[in-house]
Amino acid sequence: MDGKSSQIKISAIVPTYNRAHMVSNTLRSLKCQSLSKEEYEIIVVDNYILSNTRDVVDQINQEGGKEILYVYEPNLGLHNARHAGARVSQGKILAYTDDDAICDKNWLSALLKEYRSDEIVCVGGKILPQWDPPPPAWIRLFEPWTLSLLDYGDERLELKWPQNPYGCNFSARKEIVFKLGGFNPECMGDIWVGDGEAGLLRRIYGRKFKVIYAPDAIVWHVITADRASLSGMKRRLANCGAAHSCADYKINKYSSHTLLWRSGLFLMKYGKHCLLGILDRFMKEDVFYVRECWKSYNKSRALYELRLIFDANLLKIVEREDWIDG
Repeated sequence: MDGKSSQIKISAIVPTYNRAHMVSNTLRSLKCQSLSKEEYEIIVVDNYILSNTRDVVDQINQEGGKEILYVYEPNLGLHNARHAGARVSQGKILAYTDDDAICDKNWLSALLKEYRSDEIVCVGGKILPQWDPPPPAWIRLFEPWTLSLLDYGDERLELKWPQNPYGCNFSARKEIVFKLGGFNPECMGDIWVGDGEAGLLRRIYGRKFKVIYAPDAIVWHVITADRASLSGMKRRLANCGAAHSCADYKINKYSSHTLLWRSGLFLMKYGKHCLLGILDRFMKEDVFYVRECWKSYNKSRALYELRLIFDANLLKIVEREDWIDG
């Protein structure tokens, strides 16, 4: 290892899938970190063969300053992209953000300073909204987690399950990520299959390691018009439903009979929201938008839990815990 690489303490990793138009802003925010340039590296992992992400990275590198390492990962899936970045990284701490996020200039330094002891293995921070453009009024009815927003306040906290950091502001010791099998599958292109960083966090908590919330480690989640639309929120809640059913099964290992019963329960909730949504629409209430999204959530859960009974390939994915080697 050369002298330069030995100084790298933290690796900023940005998985990206067909968002070259947005990831440029993420990468530029990482080039402007207050942390000494010798102490961190930037890695972008391209998970979409038809994107022009490589061209964007080359253009930004030509602007000078901190160099960005481009990695292409042909195996589809956010977990594959996250692991590809981890494998080429040189830092002992891995810091992950998304390709639609803007990182505060102190993001990396705020994360890094929290690793005060070996028992602290994971640190996350605030995820605040950057609306582009301003959102519709009915968005205020949704809880922050439905938009991947997180704010546990302005005090440092030791977190306990299920009070977890989210993937677009997530760091962990590289050694632990590899030791515990890495991230679970989450989205594979536009298909949602699992519980992502939540699976890794369960294993971290299970080993009695500490997870810290650092309020000064801030990223802004750019929420575009399509994401803040009804169709965008329905898609988001459907994804959340799949992830929640995956996580519940991993914890409880339900029998086929229990999965069938649970699927019926979620289907009943779907029906309830359908009926109440008709009234809300007639009354022109904003809660109609919430009903529509919870319809998607409960329908997704009902279908996912049925698939756990009848889809052997999905069940195999859900039951596997070690993904770091592909």
